[in-house]
Amino acid sequence: GDAAINHLMRVACGLDSLVLGEPQILGQIKQAYHSAKTYDAVGVKFDRLFQKTFSVAKQVRTDTDIGASAVSVAFAA
Repeated sequence: GDAAINHLMRVACGLDSLVLGEPQILGQIKQAYHSAKTYDAVGVKFDRLFQKTFSVAKQVRTDTDIGASAVSVAFAA
């Protein structure tokens, strides 16, 4: 439901990462999405949801400083 969509958006935007703005999570979501598309495992509604998620994540990173100095969790450790 709405909570799952909110969680997806927050994770994709880097808001729920150990390191705020970490870009690797978005890359992993995109990779999983593309793999699912390859096997025709993404329906119309999920396709729209993920396209919107990628658009919002890009807008957040463009319009804010959230990812300006983001590093991976491994690098931060």
